[in-house]
Amino acid sequence: MGPIVVFVLVFLICAELFARAYLLHQSKKRYHNSDPKPPIATDAVDSEGTISGEISKEKEQFKVLDIQSRTKDPLGSCPEFAGTWLTIDHGKRRTTDTPYGSPSRVLCLGGSTTFCGDVADEHTWPSVLQRYLNRQCSRVVVVENLGRMGATASNRLQYLRKAIVTNDVAAVILLFGVNDAGWVQLRDLQGLSLPIRQLVTSGLGMSRFSYRFLGGPIGRRCGRDASMNTVNEIKHTAYWLSERNIPLIAVLQPYYWSGYPLPKQLTVGNSSPFQIRVDFLHALKSAYETYGSELLRIPNVVFHNFQSVLDTARETAYVDWIHLNTIGCAEIGGRIGQVTEQVLS
Repeated sequence: MGPIVVFVLVFLICAELFARAYLLHQSKKRYHNSDPKPPIATDAVDSEGTISGEISKEKEQFKVLDIQSRTKDPLGSCPEFAGTWLTIDHGKRRTTDTPYGSPSRVLCLGGSTTFCGDVADEHTWPSVLQRYLNRQCSRVVVVENLGRMGATASNRLQYLRKAIVTNDVAAVILLFGVNDAGWVQLRDLQGLSLPIRQLVTSGLGMSRFSYRFLGGPIGRRCGRDASMNTVNEIKHTAYWLSERNIPLIAVLQPYYWSGYPLPKQLTVGNSSPFQIRVDFLHALKSAYETYGSELLRIPNVVFHNFQSVLDTARETAYVDWIHLNTIGCAEIGGRIGQVTEQVLS
């Protein structure tokens, strides 16, 4: 290998490192104020609950996403929408089977995995939770779905404190994890370094080296920083709710790659719904380790780690590597129902 080739390789490595370090520094400033674009599923579950194939742009969740993207307030409620299988009424995704005239509400917060845009109204996990509590809980409550596509836990908790808590709230449930693991920061890292990755991928293979060895440290740092920000937000909200005698149930969500070693193949530019960038996986691992240790120390938080609850059913429970189909929603809704029943009793 000649000196010119060595020089080019060293230059590309240094440029990649500089680009990632610079953009990481910039993205840390924007984390709390960002309204990230959510990961979009490539498969859907229709109103009968069966997997239908690739989502077209005419599907209802894309219409909602398009309307939502035009709103200027990332802490606001969801836009109104009336579809055939997806309904948003008064800023909330419709929960079915709600009892009439109940004086108490259970609020479900989260991102797209709480909004459940891939399944019909009756199959979202908040609707499953509603039916579970109707059968098993002695207390009559109305479950409200306050998930918003692309939202972080910090977005939703700030929205909670800003707008919606009243005296009739019996409990608050937060499903969180993936959007709070630093992928917003990692997405920002793609900008400047993308031309470099495209250049070296054309023949030198440096992009593979970059993601295998440089993506790990960068991903872990993003995950650690984002998770500590979220832990502080949960701690602040838990104290705020405890002053109002409202319990906070924090549930760490599952994802498809939980329990798997890092995949060998690179997935940059690959549209397969079950593939994920290596640096994303490093961020997830780091963030989930932080959540598992830190949230157990926060008083006034009922914390449950559901990271691995779908590992044995991953081939049938997911639409993509994060979003659940009707089978996954039924499992998660039932498990959250057991926790919520104990809290309300």
